[in-house]
Amino acid sequence: MRRRHLIGIIIVVLAISFCGMALRDSLSPYVSFAEARESTKIVQVKGDFVDKKVSLWDEGRGISFFLEDEEGTRVRVVYAGAAPDNISHATSVVVAGQYQGADFLAERILVKCPSKYQVEGDRQ
Repeated sequence: MRRRHLIGIIIVVLAISFCGMALRDSLSPYVSFAEARESTKIVQVKGDFVDKKVSLWDEGRGISFFLEDEEGTRVRVVYAGAAPDNISHATSVVVAGQYQGADFLAERILVKCPSKYQVEGDRQ
């Protein structure tokens, strides 16, 4: 009976450790494009969607657009996937990825839109 308890405790401890490491690796703070350029890891950059214009490439299987971070740096973001449906309404965009040459290659895009529950006069 003691042996079963010990094995159970070891399994629980290993599972908690694994989950903790996975969570730590998935959390990354927002950085500027300057900081992202120096990083070798996947990072998140939050910025404003410049000109509200998305360009299609690779026969429509990818998109590119310009994003301006909080420091005012504008960078072309390239994403190998479809544009999020609500990107034209975005108040800000978060991209997760890393630099490839002069472009930021995004693996994920999170679009932040104004709340539909805001009073009309409060929207910017």
